[in-house]
Amino acid sequence: MKAKFIAPALLISSLALFGNAATASDELAGAVIGAGAGALVGHSIDRYDGAAVGGILGAVLGVVIADDDDDRTRVVHHYHPRPVYGPPVVVYQKPHVRHLPPPVYVDYRRPIPNGSIG
Repeated sequence: MKAKFIAPALLISSLALFGNAATASDELAGAVIGAGAGALVGHSIDRYDGAAVGGILGAVLGVVIADDDDDRTRVVHHYHPRPVYGPPVVVYQKPHVRHLPPPVYVDYRRPIPNGSIG
């Protein structure tokens, strides 16, 4: 009597546990779920040998279903956020100050002392 409740309980709990993982292309979870379901169906058809064959076929089928790598190119669109325009940033730079020596003035019109030329 307990065996009638244990097998469906195990199947339902494995589906609940690995159900989301199998949709994410996880081959191991697909094999576990497929083996469990195949063993239950095979056991109901032909007791022990049916459970073994059903488990193996169910595991293979579960892996095939979970494997969705079909080598198609998938187009992925990356949308960039729209630019945000705000007030312009105003930057005032400090003026560059140059300190120069005072200019040297030469007066060429001044007479040379003692009247000598060069």
